[in-house]
Amino acid sequence: MGLLLWAVNVLAITSLPAPLVRVELMGFTTDGGWAALETHTDGHGQLRLHRTDGTSAVWAAGPEAELLAKAARSGWTRTAPRQPGQRLPDGLVVEVRPAGGLGRPARTTVEVMRDGDRVLLAELPSEGAIEAGELWLAPDQRSAILELRYDGRPNLLALDLNVAKAKLLVIGALRLARDGAIEEAAARLELAVEAAPGLGEPYYDLACLHALLGDLDRAAAELRLALAIDAGRFGRLAKKDPDLDGLRAEPELWASLLLGD
Repeated sequence: MGLLLWAVNVLAITSLPAPLVRVELMGFTTDGGWAALETHTDGHGQLRLHRTDGTSAVWAAGPEAELLAKAARSGWTRTAPRQPGQRLPDGLVVEVRPAGGLGRPARTTVEVMRDGDRVLLAELPSEGAIEAGELWLAPDQRSAILELRYDGRPNLLALDLNVAKAKLLVIGALRLARDGAIEEAAARLELAVEAAPGLGEPYYDLACLHALLGDLDRAAAELRLALAIDAGRFGRLAKKDPDLDGLRAEPELWASLLLGD
């Protein structure tokens, strides 16, 4: 049995693919995913399909991959490439820049900006040099693919622009709330929920705003949605947040959230 496991491990090690030398975006699939042709230093190529849930699968490998890529190019949509720093629809700008220093490890950040506000979408360790290449916007404008080279190694990074839009809306809503425009801030958070339903921050901030407005049932409902996404994080915040004092003052409503004491 031990010999068999050793043989399996050796096979796994020796069958590791050679380093990538080229990654070419083939285009976006009709279901919102994207496809890339990957070429390794040993000349081996594979056509990989990336799904919207973050998983991927090899569709074809070897000579068949290049043939299928050529045949399928006409069936995929490949938009005109842009460069980081150029303005995208909705006023979004993607920026890649080095960060770190003063005792902090070197890293490279990928941020999306609009009207002076910025949100972090990716943070990459950068012990070596990271160089940004072209940027492709998906036809539905919900995502983009960014070409990066890490110490010369190619990579394609998927960016969720809808999450970026939602986070930017949250930043604007909090600014409005600080200025006393609570109802306008709540309306902006509703747009953030519409843009990225899986993001917890808009629900949590809506809970705080509705609690401040005195609508405690709505506040509890929004907080439940935030807790369903990340119970640990939003539960810890809720127990101490002064914006939720009104909700904590209602024992039955607070108990229904199952947050404990």
